[in-house]
Amino acid sequence: MPYSAKPRKLRLAPTPESASLRLLGTSWLSDRSLLCVVSHGAEVARFDTARLLREDFATELHVVSRRHPRDEREGGAGGASSLVHLRGDRAVRDGRAFGLNLSAGAGSWRIDARSVAKAATDLRSLIRNQFTNLQAAERAEVVRFLATSNGASGDPADQLRESRSLHVVREMLRERLPRCELSASKLEGLSVEAMVAVSESSFYVEGWICDVESAAVRLTAVSPEGTRVELISQLFRYDRPDVQAFFKPTIGDQATAKCGFIGYFQLDAPSRLPNGWLVEMETAAGTVMETAAPPLIASDDLIASDDRIRAKLLGDLVHDSEDQELRRVHISPALAVVQSERAARIMVERVASFGQEPPDPAVSIVVPLYGRIDLMEHQVVQFAGDPDLRRAELIYVLDSPELKEELVAKAERLFRLYGVPYRILILSENAGFSLANNIAASCARGQLLLLLNSDVLPKERGWLSRMVAFYESLEEPGAVGPMLLYEDDSLQHAGLYFERPTEARTWTNEHYFKGLHSELPAANVARQVPAVTAACLMVDADLFHAVGGLSGGYVQGDYEDSDLCMRLWKAGRKNWYLPQVRLYHLEAQSYPSKAREMNRQYNRWLFNETWSDVIEEINWVFAPPVSITSDRRERPRKARQKVPVDHTVGVAETASEPVEMWRQR
Repeated sequence: MPYSAKPRKLRLAPTPESASLRLLGTSWLSDRSLLCVVSHGAEVARFDTARLLREDFATELHVVSRRHPRDEREGGAGGASSLVHLRGDRAVRDGRAFGLNLSAGAGSWRIDARSVAKAATDLRSLIRNQFTNLQAAERAEVVRFLATSNGASGDPADQLRESRSLHVVREMLRERLPRCELSASKLEGLSVEAMVAVSESSFYVEGWICDVESAAVRLTAVSPEGTRVELISQLFRYDRPDVQAFFKPTIGDQATAKCGFIGYFQLDAPSRLPNGWLVEMETAAGTVMETAAPPLIASDDLIASDDRIRAKLLGDLVHDSEDQELRRVHISPALAVVQSERAARIMVERVASFGQEPPDPAVSIVVPLYGRIDLMEHQVVQFAGDPDLRRAELIYVLDSPELKEELVAKAERLFRLYGVPYRILILSENAGFSLANNIAASCARGQLLLLLNSDVLPKERGWLSRMVAFYESLEEPGAVGPMLLYEDDSLQHAGLYFERPTEARTWTNEHYFKGLHSELPAANVARQVPAVTAACLMVDADLFHAVGGLSGGYVQGDYEDSDLCMRLWKAGRKNWYLPQVRLYHLEAQSYPSKAREMNRQYNRWLFNETWSDVIEEINWVFAPPVSITSDRRERPRKARQKVPVDHTVGVAETASEPVEMWRQR
């Protein structure tokens, strides 16, 4: 049936209720969002529900309303008016006529299509006619109301249109303060040097204040949509020698220490525009000024944006104070949001399977590939001659999606050459070490998980069955890690312990016997250890998921494995080192060392913040062997001369029978 826009089909017979409400003006903020100004009886405080009525459909609208500031000032004698912000769950603006139904308590009012059409106007005209004659505080309240009723869900394009409309409202109604003009001859100054969009409602600001003559008592960030947040009480202040030098001709040696500021803050409503941020300052003497912030450190390229944000936040660690306030109050919460936002976006974009995987694998091997996909070939070559690997599920997870076509072609070629069956998970974007492992683990079918770096290569066949047999022989096992060697057969890993160097404030990860000879008797004892590295770590799959997998709070680099082992320890499990399995680890070949070093400091701090008390307890139980000294933490250039030692020294009981039983599965 063709649509008819005749208003009589939507009109309601006049009633006392409908006669007491009149639509003064309405304008679209976006395809889903409508701003209305209505006059009504003084008894109406706010509207509760709303419906949009068209001939072809009717839909519920989310409604937020407040009394018009003018009526609040005048007391609403004889009547009142309200701002009503309506939002639909889908686009409702398509040029066709519609009516509205508004409800407040027991009252209900119907506005017909003709009345809606008559009141419709463009946004600027509505704001100009209804609000520009208000006092400054009242205009600010209108801006605040609209900004805080901004929707947090829906179509991103529509949300962006609404944010642009709200920016128009802010610019028409806000009180403009004097712009701060930076000059060395003045005793006051304000500059915002960076504004970072951590998420749509979380932001990070950096700049400086010169308030020598009169201290700043208010510093307010104003979003492009008009949301305001006070910063002065939550800023981290630090020295800025460059700013001191700039003002020295005027202020001489007067104190300008700690004029730099950094702050992480959250808004009551989302902000989506890259431009338009303002920061206002007021001093104790009553001087007010404002300055525009530079464009947000963010972009449509979410991956590049995340990388820039992390680099910015981690780079600011150099400004931290002795009490570590900057990282604890500002950088860590901001990084946590960046990490969780990315985790929420990541998905498995594509799955490619090569060969026939075992129907019921006892163990699933998870190998993240980041950057250097050539390492996969070196592993597959070693796996090809080992029957154990054909009974295991092998999952490669690509954490560099830009290499997906190259990897799929390589994987197909490697399967034809070596016949090792495996599956490849291609992520939608770079997830980081923890999340890549967690995603692959969630797709694994084995009862046991083996987390394996792409730069770890087996020294001999049968290593996997020995690890499985050892794990299954233990009572209450947590994680099990093997002996890892450098390419010259010196020790890289024989379990992890935690050490606090002299005069240091934080615990660090240390490898037992690192750089020493692999035949060192003490290194050839299967034993409990505080932790093992995730370069090669076996754990029960259900247990792994029960403790939350690898933590996503760490920036890729270090300490995710130690954190996992701490959670296993708290769950009552024991972590073990198994020297009877030996693999080579080309340590960090799959991860650029420069990037790794940038993240290590933050991860170490986060690990200590989380586990410092537990580490004290664990280190009492697992004291480092007396052969470990502080000057042996670095790997020597050459392994010491080999000493003939019986390989069976200290071997835990792992009879061949359970190994053969596993191989027959």
